[in-house]
Amino acid sequence: MFLDGISIFLIFVPLLMPIMDHYHWSPVWFGVVLTLNVAIGQFTPPMAVNLMVSSRIANVRMEETTRWVLWLVAAMCFAMLLVIVWPQLALWLPTRLGY
Repeated sequence: MFLDGISIFLIFVPLLMPIMDHYHWSPVWFGVVLTLNVAIGQFTPPMAVNLMVSSRIANVRMEETTRWVLWLVAAMCFAMLLVIVWPQLALWLPTRLGY
């Protein structure tokens, strides 16, 4: 939550790839989980970069949006939990396309 999304990917993907290889996780599944984590981090304080941008576009104060954003973050956490428990939720389309 302290870095922007691209920096997180550039820093953490090379660090986490050996762990992914060691546990034989699918790179597609790992990318989906990492992307969900980054998306959650971009909407949660203290930095909340995406929340600042969206509140600026909507022309409302960021404090007014926190009540509604909590539902969004909760839904994203639930989706990430589902993808972690059932990896096929993230892998069915790539599998169907032959990857």
